[in-house]
Amino acid sequence: MQAVLALEPQVIAWAQEFARMENALFLGRGLHYPIALEGALKLKEISYIHDQAAGSRSGMITARINQAHVQATLGNVAGARDLLRQTIEDCRETGNRRMEAAAQANISGLLTELGDCETAYAAAQEGLRLAAVGGDSRAAAWAHNGAQYAAHAMGRFELALQHARLAEEGLRAHSAGAAAWINAGAAARNLLALGRVGETRDAAEALLAEVDAGDGWDDAFELAYLLHEVLAPLGHPRAGELLSKAHHALSAYADKMAEHVPREAFMRSLALHRAIGQLWEDRATGRQRR
Repeated sequence: MQAVLALEPQVIAWAQEFARMENALFLGRGLHYPIALEGALKLKEISYIHDQAAGSRSGMITARINQAHVQATLGNVAGARDLLRQTIEDCRETGNRRMEAAAQANISGLLTELGDCETAYAAAQEGLRLAAVGGDSRAAAWAHNGAQYAAHAMGRFELALQHARLAEEGLRAHSAGAAAWINAGAAARNLLALGRVGETRDAAEALLAEVDAGDGWDDAFELAYLLHEVLAPLGHPRAGELLSKAHHALSAYADKMAEHVPREAFMRSLALHRAIGQLWEDRATGRQRR
């Protein structure tokens, strides 16, 4: 008991660090898997205390959302989608609009990954509607995030640009800086697709300066990839560096996940991972994209 109590200063330091986080991922294999689920549930319960009013199924709903996040992170996109579909059904039965808004925002990105972009955009729109009803600006920001991915995949670049900018604004307001940067990068990508080259360059260079100043490149493989895709066609001198950052960060993340999913499987599990890997291979072999 005394040994546990002696850990108080360290626990306080951890709490101060974790308090700034937007998300937490609990991983466990075998006997540790239910422990990971319980840890995720307990953190969610103390983060969303008012959700207890939704009824006895609230804990199951939040646990399933956490589990879906784990499955998506490990590359099981279809499994994560199925978990969120069940979550949405449970939310509707219990009247938990706030959690349904979050689930709709999350499932939108998964559906885009699976190629069902129209349904993905509709899910994001439903998330926005529910967030507006509940006055939940954080859920709205994530729904805009899902909407911009779906709209871009459908080639609706002006619409994607609008959603990316709204997502960036909302996520910044909720101190989700890394996600806000990704949406800023997505906005620049859509500007380029619309042929607004001058605005693209200005937006990308401003974002580069901000991320450099914030030392925000750790694990930022999606952001580095987006900026590479924006700046490479413009002949920007940092395009090659950004591809290196993207591949290095993705490889490091794959190494972290190797205990839970084979490294090569992880590197090919999502479209983003495959795109980064293909670009890296093309550079190594001297191939150029047409």
